[in-house]
Amino acid sequence: MTDPTPTPDSSPKKPRFSRRFIRSALIASLALNLLIIGGAAGARWAHHHWNLGEHGRGLMGYAWSIKGERGDEIRQMIRAGRTTLKPLRKSVREKRKVQRALLQGEAFDRAAIRAAMSDTADARRKLKDTRANIFLDALEKMSPEDRAGFHKWRNRHHRRWRRRHRDE
Repeated sequence: MTDPTPTPDSSPKKPRFSRRFIRSALIASLALNLLIIGGAAGARWAHHHWNLGEHGRGLMGYAWSIKGERGDEIRQMIRAGRTTLKPLRKSVREKRKVQRALLQGEAFDRAAIRAAMSDTADARRKLKDTRANIFLDALEKMSPEDRAGFHKWRNRHHRRWRRRHRDE
């Protein structure tokens, strides 16, 4: 006859780790992987983008290195110029929106699309001209030493860009 009591060797074995422990370990592993991947992605992003520094690159960044009243005057001029550029940028965006709407229309109207493209180009040209005038006005307020310093400063701060985009 068979004995209904199981022997110690034939009893079902308990799992070495509980399901709760395995699930917790998997979640912790996932969190650690996300942390490492996020850190690597953040380091890559920080390494390959411009280091704008405290005050930016370009003329405003250099204007902060000019001491005294002349530096304040140039910074104020650039700030005022930025406020005049905002409506021009908005105008360019609106003209591009009109152009995209015409391109997506049912009927193809060559003359209307050409006029919209011309309006967009005119708005962009006006924006670039205004930006150039602001730049030239600021350079005009600088002394010859400051302009030479700006040239050196710009070459030093744009070294990475020049290395990637040099003519071959």
